[in-house]
Amino acid sequence: MKVQSLFILIIFSFIIQFSLKCQVIPDTSIFAVIAPDTFYAEVVTTKGKFTIEAIREWSPMGVDRLYQLIKSGFYTNNCIYRVQPEYVVQFGISSNTDANYFWDQRPIPDEQVVGHNLKGVIDGFEVIGAFDARYGFEPANHQDSVMIRGNEYWEEHFPGLDYILEFKVQSSKFKVERE
Repeated sequence: MKVQSLFILIIFSFIIQFSLKCQVIPDTSIFAVIAPDTFYAEVVTTKGKFTIEAIREWSPMGVDRLYQLIKSGFYTNNCIYRVQPEYVVQFGISSNTDANYFWDQRPIPDEQVVGHNLKGVIDGFEVIGAFDARYGFEPANHQDSVMIRGNEYWEEHFPGLDYILEFKVQSSKFKVERE
């Protein structure tokens, strides 16, 4: 009975991990998708949930690209690999190396700064503050290896990092409080 239960648990674990790592590579029609003027997106992580507000007026191309990436499922199973408390949290390399190549071949130009990421633009800072920061900046030096090997590289060289499990546009709006 214990062996059968263990086998079922292992199979179930494999199925979940496989499904999390499968990301669809969109076709180029994704670039015709334009973000709303303002949208909210919920980010479900291994430490909990937080919500961001994206304001297109601040960076039209950047917000459109963020919206396209979210809608395409790009951030599913993304590792949160650079955490420097009170400064920056970095993610954005897919576990699917083909998806990385697809997006990497289509950069957007820099835009003029017209707004700033104020504290109120993210709801759930306590979740962000709980991300594993023990490696600091160091994982950012290994991005090329991850682009080729995917999350396997993070897991081998930087065990215990947190992950984005789901990143989705909110269907209902809420107002974040800005300080």
